[in-house]
Amino acid sequence: MNRTTSITITSLPSASDQACTPTLNRWFDIWMNTYKLGRIKPTTMDTYRALYDRHIRNSVGTHTLDEFHPIHIQKIYNDFLNKGYSPKYLSTLHTMLNNMFKKALANELIASNPCALTDRPGSDISDHRVLTIGEQLALCEHMKRPRFRHVEPAVTTLLGTGLRIGELLALKWSDIHIADDMPGSYGIPDPVSFLTVRHTLVRVKNEGTPGTHFLLQSPKTKSSLRSIPLQDCVVEALRRQQALQLEYRKRPTWSPYPGFEGLVFCGRHGQPQWRSTIVANINTIVDSYNKTAEKVSDTTNYPASHIEHILPHAFRHTFATRSLEAGIPPKVVQHWLGHASIKMTLDLYTHVSHDLSAQYMHMLEASLC
Repeated sequence: MNRTTSITITSLPSASDQACTPTLNRWFDIWMNTYKLGRIKPTTMDTYRALYDRHIRNSVGTHTLDEFHPIHIQKIYNDFLNKGYSPKYLSTLHTMLNNMFKKALANELIASNPCALTDRPGSDISDHRVLTIGEQLALCEHMKRPRFRHVEPAVTTLLGTGLRIGELLALKWSDIHIADDMPGSYGIPDPVSFLTVRHTLVRVKNEGTPGTHFLLQSPKTKSSLRSIPLQDCVVEALRRQQALQLEYRKRPTWSPYPGFEGLVFCGRHGQPQWRSTIVANINTIVDSYNKTAEKVSDTTNYPASHIEHILPHAFRHTFATRSLEAGIPPKVVQHWLGHASIKMTLDLYTHVSHDLSAQYMHMLEASLC
């Protein structure tokens, strides 16, 4: 007896049937489950969901697809810029909405893509933050205070390696190779301390529940899998982190998550740390420095030298800038940063510090005299 397998295809409403044209909210769910699920990383899925739920779902998401015109999308973009969101964040929103409407057009749900006729987020708008040499030195000195011993090694490692924050938080002790610890059998005349980047720490949503869980994921690109030699200051910072962790391990509350044993920059109980924890600690350091600077100013009558707000990625930009300023070949810096192309390195890190720029000008002047 022959059996036939029937496949039920739920037809989508057509653009000609306005009453059945889906709302943006309904189309977002269809688009995610049909075009994105299994095709993009779980972290990107979570980014799209969080972005949509926070800014679109309860504002304009109840409108049907055919109600949107370029001016409506443009207003959304303009509001984002006016509220101070970063160009990168806005670019992610545009990528998401543009693809949603593009797929709706391909399914004949709308007559045109409203995102295609907007002034897109400018790629020339930079939200890079690079610490000046003075800021970097002041921050490193202020972090030596005992109250910051739990976060100083992480910041020193970021400043000294250019790691992405997710790569830092995914480091395991097995990824760290200290020259003094290497036995002679390695056959290396002059062993070099280095770390190997194998993973990045991400947090993804639990399916069917409101919670999230941590995941060690492969880095962004193949070029992100790399080894980075370590400066002496980073080696010493890692030793301080190791000593601090030994203290934590002696406590009865030490209980690492299964699969996350051996993390270098874990929490006090051995659990993975999230980016927000590092950000909060950096904010505490900066606030402490600024308050100290104000007290010094009150007693000396000199203007206080404040440090502006810092996000972890600023340390990556700062590392790259200091490297290029030191005359290190861009190709080497590209490898350290894990960039796929040299163009990416040069396009992102062409800024030169004000102090170094002035130094070069004096050198030019001297050569003509």
